[in-house]
Amino acid sequence: MTAIGPAASQRNERQRIFFFQSKHLAAYNQMVDREMMVKTLLAFPLAALLLSAFPYGVQGAESVAVAGARPARPPSPAQLAARERMRDCAATARGQQLAGDPRKAFMKTCLAKR
Repeated sequence: MTAIGPAASQRNERQRIFFFQSKHLAAYNQMVDREMMVKTLLAFPLAALLLSAFPYGVQGAESVAVAGARPARPPSPAQLAARERMRDCAATARGQQLAGDPRKAFMKTCLAKR
């Protein structure tokens, strides 16, 4: 016995809509799964390619010579003397516990004397 009337037709309509939505939901989930699989499969070779571009890693990068880069020169005697003056004046200013503008003025006069 089947019920005929507005309540039965509404129930049938709801069942039809639910079936339609669930069928499309399953297709959408499959599409999303495929996209995720493709992205994952593309991510691994891309990561391997990027990592192979830096075979020495970050720690060994200093030993790799960059094309066109000049080697570092040792400091000149004048540069060494200027560093020593700066070190001596800074030690004196630290001993006198100078800070701010008085330290700046002291350093200026100290470095100018030598």
